Amino acid sequence: MLTELKKATIAEMIIDQIIEQLVLGSYKPGDQLPSERVLASNFGVSRASVREAMRALASMGLVEIRPGKGTFLVQNACPVYREELSSKFLIKKRELRDTIEARKVIEVELAKLAAIRGSEEDIDKLKSILMNMRLKIKSRKSFVKDDFNFHLTIAKMAGNSILYETILSIRQLLKMNHIKVVKIKNMDDISYAGHQEIYEAIRDKDPEKAGDVMRKHLEMVERNIDDVEE
Repeated sequence: MLTELKKATIAEMIIDQIIEQLVLGSYKPGDQLPSERVLASNFGVSRASVREAMRALASMGLVEIRPGKGTFLVQNACPVYREELSSKFLIKKRELRDTIEARKVIEVELAKLAAIRGSEEDIDKLKSILMNMRLKIKSRKSFVKDDFNFHLTIAKMAGNSILYETILSIRQLLKMNHIKVVKIKNMDDISYAGHQEIYEAIRDKDPEKAGDVMRKHLEMVERNIDDVEE
């Protein structure tokens, strides 16, 4: 049975979103948060819920509310907050490992099917994404977007709607953490090289090689999870 979403629950969700943005690096200590009105609009909630969330964050020692000036992230978060942030991020790391494991099960076969079933038009699209990835390799957000499109294009090329929807869901789970992985030193160059090998195997209609290089690519990502910045 569905229950009414209480204001306290909404406030907790806002708190989680703020903490998540901290993990992703969108906010940094000392930054001023958007105004109460802007946050309410962005979250699609009432200003009262935002106000409640800000008061809770202030009590955690995470933000400082300065009358007439706004709400700012404190320079040194209290131990309680650091512990909570660490806990949330460790959970995300476990989820990240789970998504990579699931991708290895599914995307290796998708790469094989793409090599068998992909049309010339599909291969041209994959090449275009790869070229864009190369041009914007130092832009993390662009690289993550191109990576997302590259793998989803392969899933579409495989021609199996069930597998496509499955990998789409998995990739959405990964998307929040992916930019953290790309921040690892030289990860963008290493990842690009892996994508190029995958493209070439699919272009050459070599399903076994396509599956093999996809597996190696995902294993490389998996090995680097422990180096994700906290």
